[in-house]
Amino acid sequence: HGQDEGTGGIWNRVELELVAPAYLASLRVDARPPVRSGGAAPLLLLVETDTLEARSARLRVRVRGLALESEPITLLEATLSLPSGCLEHRYQLELPQPRLWWPWDQGEPHLYELRAELEPVAGLPDVLTVEFTVLGIPCLGLNGGPAFKHSEAFSFQIATENQEETDRYWNAIVGNGGMESQCGWCKDRWGLSWQITPRALTDALAAGGGEAKRAFDSMMTMKKIDIARIEAARQG
Repeated sequence: HGQDEGTGGIWNRVELELVAPAYLASLRVDARPPVRSGGAAPLLLLVETDTLEARSARLRVRVRGLALESEPITLLEATLSLPSGCLEHRYQLELPQPRLWWPWDQGEPHLYELRAELEPVAGLPDVLTVEFTVLGIPCLGLNGGPAFKHSEAFSFQIATENQEETDRYWNAIVGNGGMESQCGWCKDRWGLSWQITPRALTDALAAGGGEAKRAFDSMMTMKKIDIARIEAARQG
């Protein structure tokens, strides 16, 4: 719903028709006013699935204008791909030249209908390998199927220079569906492990003796690494 008290909004009514097996957990819509008058309005879709093992699917989206006493006009049609192996999918579409619906008898209402139909993708082979880059390092991912899960046996380690960089990487992973762990470890939303390790921690542990022990003991109490606390512990 996009109705604002007294001023109105883009949406008066959103209708969702979901045709799918239990693969779909939920679908949420967030429509916002255009940035400038006469421009396109962002239409944000958040699709959640209920299992990582679900098959790939397509989501067909159609938005129609339902002005009173006139035939519906199709304003937007799109087909979105929902790959398997991911629980949450975010998409941003644009609704061209939206008209506002004004409550309290301020002109003729102009409604929009959004219809979303989900269908599994049949006959398409699973992707066996995928190439990607992490911090400039080329990587190759192999699809081992549902029998082989991610574990801490493999992780990406990022050496950070300061607390700001540490926070940026940590928040990007944990804040987008990931999970905190201990001692600078975290997992992204796909279950892949990451170590966000400040160089200050590495240097402290490499110093040996009492410095290393105090830094290690301090690290063991942390989730995200706090450089100031590591340096304070190192000094004693």
